[in-house]
This record gives sequence, structure tokens and C-alpha cells, in this order.
Amino acid sequence: MKINIISLFDLLDTYDEKEVEIKLSTFLCVKNLSVQNFLHKNSIPYEKSGTARTFLLVNEQKSIIGYYSLALNTISIGDSQLSHSMEHKIRGVGNSFADHIPGFLIGQLARHDECEKADLDGSNILNYAIDQLTEIHNKIGGRFILIHCIDDLLAFYNQNGFIKVGRKNKLNIMIKLF
Repeated sequence: MKINIISLFDLLDTYDEKEVEIKLSTFLCVKNLSVQNFLHKNSIPYEKSGTARTFLLVNEQKSIIGYYSLALNTISIGDSQLSHSMEHKIRGVGNSFADHIPGFLIGQLARHDECEKADLDGSNILNYAIDQLTEIHNKIGGRFILIHCIDDLLAFYNQNGFIKVGRKNKLNIMIKLF
């Protein structure tokens, strides 16, 4: 299956916002209504404010079969639950006294309910996001990719190279270092 990645930013630049809202409303993820609701209700305001960028995975029929949202983020070392060795790894060489370490956040990641795992699984979507962040990292820097996830997704993110570094508001905080 051929998959195209289309930025919400470009869609809003090309089409009327109402048309884009209608297109986004076709995305269904009843297993996790928060990711469905983010795309339907919050993705456009986040896009317009520059808070996050959302990328749609679209098939040959131009249906949205998945998406992910990316944002800038920092880890405040003094306020974190990190071990000293993890603090050192996150700071990196030359940043031994830095308190705020820049990185990236994968804020949302989802597959449409009607899209088969064989065609697009969570690891595929995650890899699209990581690949894009790696390109950005290679141009401007950043030390990590951060994810907040529910307990049911811990094993998935561990299998994909993320390490749990804390917990906040009932969500696990996981990072992957560049």
C-alpha cells in the first residue's frame, strides 16, 4: 500500500478550513477517543498557534488511515524524576550544567479503525514520526524524543526503543535519545 504523508499545515494553506475539518472528521479511532478527538477538535487550533504540527497518513483513495502530531519540548532536569545517569545522558557532552534540555514530543499517534494492522501498524506510524524528527534533529539539534503514554502502551514503546523515565498525571513519561 502506498502511503503519502501530508501536513495539516499545507492542507490549511491550500483548502478552506471547513473543508479540512470535514476531512479530519472522517478519521475514527474508537479504541482511543482522545486521539480521535484531538484530530477532530484540537489539531487545527494547535496548528494555527504553532504549538504542534500534525501529519496525516493518506492512502491511494485519499483516506486518512493514520496520523501523528509533533511538537518542541524541553525536559527540566531539576524538576524531573530522572536518575543521575539518565540526567547525564540527556544533558550530553558540554551541557553538564544545563537545566532545560531541548527535544521533541510525539503528542499524538493513531491508526484509523478500518485500517488493517497488516497495512499500517503502530510501529510504522511511529517510525514515520521518528524519521521526520531525526531529519529535524540532524539540522537543528535536540537531545531526545518524548512520549506520554498509558500503561497499556508501555510494552509497545519499549519495543520501539523508548525508556520509561517517570510518571505524571496517570501517564508514563518515556524518552528515546538521539
